[in-house]
Amino acid sequence: MADMTYNVNNTATQILAAKQVKENIFMDLIHRNGKGINQQEETGASTIRMFKVKPTKADARKVGDSNNGGFFNKDDAEISEVAEYDLNLLYLYDRVYDIPEVQQDLCPVNVFDNTTKNIGGRIATEINASTLAHQLAARYNAAKAASKWDGIAVELPETGGYYSAIQDASTMLDDGDEDNGIQAFPFEERQVIMRPSFRSKLLSDKGLLIGGSNYAQSMLAHGAVSPEARKEWGNMYCGEIDGMPCYIAAKALWNRASEWVGSTKTAFDATEAMVCAASATDRGISGQEYIKIIDSPNGAGKRLQPKTRWGVEVCYPKGIIPILKNGTECPSADLTVTAPGSRAN
Repeated sequence: MADMTYNVNNTATQILAAKQVKENIFMDLIHRNGKGINQQEETGASTIRMFKVKPTKADARKVGDSNNGGFFNKDDAEISEVAEYDLNLLYLYDRVYDIPEVQQDLCPVNVFDNTTKNIGGRIATEINASTLAHQLAARYNAAKAASKWDGIAVELPETGGYYSAIQDASTMLDDGDEDNGIQAFPFEERQVIMRPSFRSKLLSDKGLLIGGSNYAQSMLAHGAVSPEARKEWGNMYCGEIDGMPCYIAAKALWNRASEWVGSTKTAFDATEAMVCAASATDRGISGQEYIKIIDSPNGAGKRLQPKTRWGVEVCYPKGIIPILKNGTECPSADLTVTAPGSRAN
């Protein structure tokens, strides 16, 4: 008997597609909201309003002093300011997919399910890659302008030093960004993103990476042995170092990030890992309530029309610290982030 799961009405199909695409987008993103980035999500939006409170630089005073020493401060009242800007969601994934009925009849797998999972996975890849590209381009361009990596990135020694490099990067975040009123990037908003090879060398170097599920730590935090105590950080989470969640970014993501700056997969080869703070980067994502599905104009079958938009803005580059291979030279040219699908062939 033929599998009837393909012959569902459009409404049911759209609900299923929305669920699968959302799961694939948000389970596979390596930057976690409140850790490596600040993220806002809307449905059907083209622009998201982002807010940041401007820090005060008011001076303390001494009562009884000859200058401004009265019981009331003689300085004018300070007005609290909120900086806001529109994050335009200019990146768009809207490649259409056709599912011929004859293909569904001949294949032993559910073509619809596999296609929607593939769409979600590809969207996640593009969001991951574009975010990495924006973050690293900001630091690479800073090094190019300064003609040095000192104060911008951490360079690994000739041998070992993987754990120390993460500590050094975190220490640089401790110094904040005073020019923008940030005395220190909060420790609880930091995240480590690393290559698989870096994780392996890190474990060989110190063996201090707490296991991926962090099950025992969570049970202690909850005071009970229960499945509910387990942390769920997504499928690229690999553990913690000093309370900072660590994520693996596979080689394919680093390669794709390089393609977002126009390189043939090599622009960020020198980057082994990075430590970033959430306040450094804003990201907005606008998904669909469901994938639009129409009859295929090419014949019997269905056409899937996804449309996911997003945007990335690096607000405070000093909140992003790359960890580089030993001997990495300063860039000789600025990097510009451009969606690969908009580049001239």
